[in-house]
Amino acid sequence: LGLLPKGQAGGGGGGDGAVLVVDVGGQSTSLSLVSNDRVVGRPSILRDLGGETVVEALVRRLASDFYGTGTGTGGPENVNDGMALQRLWDAGRGAAMEFAAGKERARINVPYLSVDAQMRPRHLDTGVGRRVLDAEVNSLAVTFADEELSAGNSSSSSSALSSSMPRPKDLAGVFASAIMKLLETSNTNPFALRAVLAVGGGMRSPAFRSALGDGLGRVAGEQFSKDKLVVPGGEAVE
Repeated sequence: LGLLPKGQAGGGGGGDGAVLVVDVGGQSTSLSLVSNDRVVGRPSILRDLGGETVVEALVRRLASDFYGTGTGTGGPENVNDGMALQRLWDAGRGAAMEFAAGKERARINVPYLSVDAQMRPRHLDTGVGRRVLDAEVNSLAVTFADEELSAGNSSSSSSALSSSMPRPKDLAGVFASAIMKLLETSNTNPFALRAVLAVGGGMRSPAFRSALGDGLGRVAGEQFSKDKLVVPGGEAVE
């Protein structure tokens, strides 16, 4: 609650309503509601969906393209060389930082990544654009949603996603479903939301910022103007 500016954590001075707090960490994302200086209900946790998801998306794309497994059919799990895989992760983290800094395209160069059948060195020298990265992140988000909603988990109180929302087809859909589930379990009307605090290192990723803003729009409609999407001291939501 210390992150919330005075008057934003409850009804005092800012009108009635709840503040949605979204914390995107490295390995997971948590969502919670704060009203009248207290957390409402139980926070929702999206495990295995965080800032490292962006890095994993980049590594999957690089591994798929470099090792010729074909987009969508291969990834890090098919790389048998542990050192090569670590170098791909390092390159992916570097590229993720470039995207977080606002670049629309990241150049990736990893020399001597492998050798061919004639034992000649192979080098990775390629570029990845935002659209390609977003598509890979959305693919991982859909996999997360499918696993979360599988085996009848959508009817379980342990599920972080709502069974009343359409099955997520992208990261924004995952956010929309998770936000709706949080509102449902806390008996909060979507129109009671009046501000959003987005924190955590993973929120530096343009993919997560954009998806959160889109997901909010799917749940709460156009009630959120640009200035309502941000609580001072939090990360901007686009």
